[in-house]
Amino acid sequence: MRQPVTMHFDPAVLLAARSKAASDNRTPTRYIETLMRHDLHMEDAEPTLEVIAPAGIRDSVIVPNPHETAEERKHRDEVFFAVLDAGGY
Repeated sequence: MRQPVTMHFDPAVLLAARSKAASDNRTPTRYIETLMRHDLHMEDAEPTLEVIAPAGIRDSVIVPNPHETAEERKHRDEVFFAVLDAGGY
């Protein structure tokens, strides 16, 4: 379980961290935790999946698979959008 903490940063450092985190589609917290884990030579506690997609990906039309059932299509759409949600898209 994650534990909240209070930290104080130089405003320029915080601005740069927020900008970098946003460009990587992650929260500043996750970005800083990743830096700390790397510096401390610790592995991620949770498996990660990096999602790289164009900004307008949610406006795309998903091409149907002609052999899938309506239930399979619904499941595929749910998985696709869950991955986009997890990636911050």
